[in-house]
Amino acid sequence: MAVFLGFGGILLIARPSMGILNDRAAIVGLGAALCIALVDMALRNLGKTENPLTTVFYFILGGVIISAPHTLIAGHLPAGRMLPWMAGIGVFTVVQQLAKTAAYRHAEASFLAPYTYTAILWATLVGWLVWHEGVSVRVMIGTAVVVASNLFILRRAD
Repeated sequence: MAVFLGFGGILLIARPSMGILNDRAAIVGLGAALCIALVDMALRNLGKTENPLTTVFYFILGGVIISAPHTLIAGHLPAGRMLPWMAGIGVFTVVQQLAKTAAYRHAEASFLAPYTYTAILWATLVGWLVWHEGVSVRVMIGTAVVVASNLFILRRAD
């Protein structure tokens, strides 16, 4: 029941409609959510048997292989001033992937889920600081429902 309530909170935040199929940004967001869920499921299983460095190596290699055709056809070399930023993103990506892989090895997914939802807070903060977006009451209520449902699931897992 808590999972369905959490999903209801997401629906409250996203306010989906048939128009979502015409919004490229929404489709990218939905695709990213699907991919993150698939990665989390894979990490839960791989984390039990595989070395985190091996897992991260193959995840990154897979990402390079999947993105290579588009990059080779439509991509271009970044400006030199962007290279330190890209290197920093790469380092932090590897560190977070190692940490996430190790976390799934040592803890149950139900324990880690509330930490995953801190992404909502980070996205809200970045939206406010970078794009000057406000937060609606509907989004705050939906977020509270998602967090509460995950805390309930965590409590039941103990």
